[in-house]
Amino acid sequence: MIVWIAIALSALAVLLGGAALALALGRLATLRHQVRLAMAAAVEAAERADEATAQLDRLDPEGNPALAAELEDVKQLLAQLASRIDTASGRAAIGASGGAGRGEATGSVAAQSMTVAVQEAIEANRIDIYLQPVVTLPQRTPRFMTASCRLRDSGGRVLPPDQAMAMVAHLGLAQELDNQMLFRCVQMVRRMKRRPRKVGLFCSLSPASLADADFFAQFSEYLESEPELADFLVFELPLAALEDAGGAAARRLTHLMEMGFHLGVTTLTTPRISAEELAQAGISFVRIDAAHLIRADREEEEGPDLDLQETANRDWLSAYVALRREGILPIAVHVDGEGQVPALLDLEVGLAQGRVFGAAELAGQEP
Repeated sequence: MIVWIAIALSALAVLLGGAALALALGRLATLRHQVRLAMAAAVEAAERADEATAQLDRLDPEGNPALAAELEDVKQLLAQLASRIDTASGRAAIGASGGAGRGEATGSVAAQSMTVAVQEAIEANRIDIYLQPVVTLPQRTPRFMTASCRLRDSGGRVLPPDQAMAMVAHLGLAQELDNQMLFRCVQMVRRMKRRPRKVGLFCSLSPASLADADFFAQFSEYLESEPELADFLVFELPLAALEDAGGAAARRLTHLMEMGFHLGVTTLTTPRISAEELAQAGISFVRIDAAHLIRADREEEEGPDLDLQETANRDWLSAYVALRREGILPIAVHVDGEGQVPALLDLEVGLAQGRVFGAAELAGQEP
């Protein structure tokens, strides 16, 4: 729609006659109306997505792995829809002025409000750490916690995580937030290791933080002063970041491992991996969506006749087996129903995470 407005403005510059000017103004009025309708539709779509997500959360697929897998598929589709709405809103907020600067944007009011809220939250350090357990199976004993962050607005309300993190990335604030998170996680581990039950912590290591030479030098010095933290802290990064890590970034990862810290890979987006190469890179943990493993296990029992989708599911099972063979511990994530657990036990999954084992909760001062 921004393109349409630009075209109309070009026509306005050419058609300077009185009648032509009137015609151009009429076209602009029509385009303005269409933009407003599109913005209203986006808001309505977001509200419907939120309503659908709430309805799904109330469904209990207990005892039915197939239903649990389908529910997970629908949730992922809703998450993709929300991401696209957020992206479109962010573009509108930045570009609706037809190429004007960020401060001159006249797009989505909601996106502008989120922009201000995110900027103020980071500037004022209104950053909360949330912890979600990773449990052992079948005991369901917490073995690790996964740290994530939430931002709060000036009224103390938590900003929607997906929308807030998308805006953080859009505004170029991801590295600042990640750097704060890393130091907060280290401080949290120092408190956690004093507790009777020893629980480790997964903390995200972003490509931006890994590439920041000044930050990483300071961070490494801090870690070297606390060598006992290596028994409790696991740094996670996306597979793509690991594959792209070359030169200085690769040396920094090696330095972390030389200090005794373990590395993990965040949730895989493809089963086409080399478990051997991951093991050679020093990876100790890899997250896999539980739904992939459950579908593959079910199809393994149904017989050899496979379509393309079933073949893809088998690839996930092959990746899981290869990881275990290389001594890498897979973590089944997004386990949101009791009905999923028996299939994971059949596959001898040793570590799992999801709402059925505990939702992410705000970390206290003494977690």
